[in-house]
Amino acid sequence: VALSFWKNLPLNLNQLLVFQAVAITIALFATIVFFKKQGWVLWQETPFRKFETFGKVAPPQDNFTFGKWDAACFRQLWRFGRHSAGTNFFSLLFQRLDLLLIGAFLPPASVAVYNVATRLNSLLDLPLNSFSLAQYPKAAAAFARQESPADIFKNAVWGLLKVQAPLALLMLAGAPWAVEWLAGKAYADAAPLVRILALAALAKPWGRAFGMLLDAGGMPHLNFRMLLVSFGIHLTLCLALIPIFGAGGAAFASAFGVVLTIGIGQVWLRKMLERQFIAT
Repeated sequence: VALSFWKNLPLNLNQLLVFQAVAITIALFATIVFFKKQGWVLWQETPFRKFETFGKVAPPQDNFTFGKWDAACFRQLWRFGRHSAGTNFFSLLFQRLDLLLIGAFLPPASVAVYNVATRLNSLLDLPLNSFSLAQYPKAAAAFARQESPADIFKNAVWGLLKVQAPLALLMLAGAPWAVEWLAGKAYADAAPLVRILALAALAKPWGRAFGMLLDAGGMPHLNFRMLLVSFGIHLTLCLALIPIFGAGGAAFASAFGVVLTIGIGQVWLRKMLERQFIAT
């Protein structure tokens, strides 16, 4: 796909589907080879009340086998997977919600300006997503070692913040140049929107670590509920602010929604940990 883009080669939808199928097949094969050498993830309960981890790595196996059908294991995976799938779906919808509502309330020019801002700030999510994937096995393994959930959360936040903070501050300082580089001087109005969204990006490590803690602790249903709360807050703020303030209202709604949701998550997490420590 990248080669077609740079060489200006024609590429239709059928070819994209074939490329996607080939990529998935190669990724699946690589995963099987990796698991054969490194072992695979197993379920294990921990003494923490209501904490069940999907994270202890089994000893490496010499011969990879798929094993026999286990209905109980399938039901457990289904309970975990359906909430994770719902979280991923609403997360994708959440990322496009403000742009869809701008298109409904404002002219196409506003959509184009806001799209530039979101495209630039999506660059901040790339390293955050990558490091989140790297932090998740560490959090799951920490649960398996019966470490404190509070310590797991703090370590995850610190690890993600070290990546996110410099990039977000760089985007704040260089927003006008970044907009001109990506879209040209005609989209200079996107620079203030970029800065608003970059400020909100500074808070994302807390939210990402919170969701990762719930998933690693075997509680994806709570992560899913929290995302629904976040989606509702974001939708309400967008509907209230976009008709009044335009694209700027969407940026404020997105930023304030992220901060408010993370604040609610921190209060929820603190109460949950207090109950946990009292129970133990």
